[in-house]
Amino acid sequence: MGKIDNSSNYQCKFLSGEANAQKAIDILESKFDWVGLTEDYKAGIKSFKNHFDVKDLYVEEKVSNKSLTDTSEKQKIAETYKDFIYSQNIEDWKLYEYVKNNIWPRFKDHSAEEVDVKSIKSNPILRKYKLIEFQIDRQLSFNETNINSKNIKIFYNRWIK
Repeated sequence: MGKIDNSSNYQCKFLSGEANAQKAIDILESKFDWVGLTEDYKAGIKSFKNHFDVKDLYVEEKVSNKSLTDTSEKQKIAETYKDFIYSQNIEDWKLYEYVKNNIWPRFKDHSAEEVDVKSIKSNPILRKYKLIEFQIDRQLSFNETNINSKNIKIFYNRWIK
């Protein structure tokens, strides 16, 4: 049971450090700018682009883990053990239902203008530039500089000498 215990309620543990849906929900509500759902991937990409104003970001839609996609063996196992799987992941199910019914509807926005991405799609350098530009912009808006003696010393050592 040790391996199962380590991977049960994984999403809650990933977000909050423990198998506690309410704590994970509180973290999503207070610390995340945007949340999407994998099963609504295309709408999520549109919403993401609109929310962060990166409408010209090109996202390639391809299956990256083909060995795990809808195999008959996977479906058979899921059907056979669905009650056990559910019982081991109750907190994750609570989290998922909350996100699906309360958080995702706030972000699901199809009104974002579609940008002609042919030039972005065909130019890998431009795609990488847009991705880097996005990452830099997000980092700049998240990292606040505190004025304290440590930061003043760092500033002095880098720029004044």
